[in-house]
Amino acid sequence: MTDIAQHMVYAYAVLRPTPEAARAVAALRGVADEQVGLVETGDLAAAVGPVPAREFGEAALKARLEELPRLEALARGHHGVVAALAPLGAVLPLRLATVYRDEDRVRQVLQERRDEFLPLLERLTGRVEWGVKVYTDTGGGTAAAAPEDDAGDSGLSPGRAYLAARRRRRRGAEDAWQAAVRTAARI
Repeated sequence: MTDIAQHMVYAYAVLRPTPEAARAVAALRGVADEQVGLVETGDLAAAVGPVPAREFGEAALKARLEELPRLEALARGHHGVVAALAPLGAVLPLRLATVYRDEDRVRQVLQERRDEFLPLLERLTGRVEWGVKVYTDTGGGTAAAAPEDDAGDSGLSPGRAYLAARRRRRRGAEDAWQAAVRTAARI
């Protein structure tokens, strides 16, 4: 079996080929603990790594994606490479488990999708991605209101009183969710 048949190419992200990018990938290990490198074509590059075909061929990869511990390891490895490249500037992460036969196919994809990749890289240049988490207390407001509202339920059968209390809790949770959405939009 030749070396080409033994290995495939795992692609992590598309970026611009720069000396900084080349230095950054030289220090990275990928999903199969492989040395990450760049495949370049003109003004585009892909961060890639050689992975064993027996583990990353179609059937083996499908099995890997169905086993949670292996999927988690794959996702963490993929994210680790993309996250390490992010400080360089505009980086387009590729989907998890993007695997090609060889580097020539990677070059071909870069050329075929050049008119898609370049405008995206340009749009992202000089920008930073931020993540915001909004936490809300879904029980605080509804629990305090429940005893007062229960007084109006005294004429209801136990089943109707239960359903009325559930509706109040659901409405309270929806109100809390809407408040979180408004807060996130404001931020």
